[in-house]
Amino acid sequence: MIFTFIYEAISSVLRGLGDSKNPLKFVAIACTVNVLLDLLFVGYFHWGASGAAAATIIAQGVSATIAIWYLKARHFIFDFKRKSFKFIAQKAKMILKLGIPTAFEETILFLSFTVMAMVVNKFGIEASAVMGITNRIDGFMFLPLIAIGFAISVMAAQNMGAGEIKRARRSFYVGFLFSLVFAIPAFLLMSVWPEHIMRLASSNDEIIKLGKEFMISYSTSCLFTAVICCMDNFLNGCGRTTFTMINSLISSIVFRIPLILTATTLFEIGFAIPLATIPHLFCLIIYFYSNRWKKRLITPQAG
Repeated sequence: MIFTFIYEAISSVLRGLGDSKNPLKFVAIACTVNVLLDLLFVGYFHWGASGAAAATIIAQGVSATIAIWYLKARHFIFDFKRKSFKFIAQKAKMILKLGIPTAFEETILFLSFTVMAMVVNKFGIEASAVMGITNRIDGFMFLPLIAIGFAISVMAAQNMGAGEIKRARRSFYVGFLFSLVFAIPAFLLMSVWPEHIMRLASSNDEIIKLGKEFMISYSTSCLFTAVICCMDNFLNGCGRTTFTMINSLISSIVFRIPLILTATTLFEIGFAIPLATIPHLFCLIIYFYSNRWKKRLITPQAG
């Protein structure tokens, strides 16, 4: 966790400065080291799970070390000397103010999908298999949306800090158009060719049948997610993490979880997910066009 935090913190700083390539290089090196050490520790020395754990820790340590070395080599403003590690109450307060709501939002979202997994497990092994397959496919299809969302967040924060409100808004619109480029094909694949997608992962007829039903009802979430991911990240970049947290909390607790708990089939669960996002999206649109996000939370002097 220590090494992961170091990497994530440094990578976040670099992305905030507009550098997303070097964090990719750091994690690519870590993955390569991890794979090689897995082959050595698990494949050659037969150390089992402990060997895999050791490989992961070493790889993360390498990634964190390279990240620190890179910043020092570029004469970064923070020199990583012991005397430089100081607690600054004003900065800590701002980090917690922005970070805690985001962390809580992710926790609630995870909770709602945990409830979904519990409900699906009651439907039988085939239903659980469908959910596992769909989650992997879903994760792969949504990766571009997540990446674009992060980019929107960084660009919004940069422009808001510079007082460029129009450029901040434009970054959202451009990012949203890019999201649709990925979201619309994903929606079409899930809604028009769900059976073909399921056959890529399983040859079981019952799993394919259930998976087809689930994907058809779930497919519209691709479109909703494209909008929500862009808007949430834009508002987070503007510092409105408390609003996005409350909005997500209402969506999950008031709508998503009750709809999932009352579902009796996979088709109904698949339909419940995008249905629960409608009020979430409605509130985001109202807040966005209210222009309340335009007021900067951090002035250039304080930032």
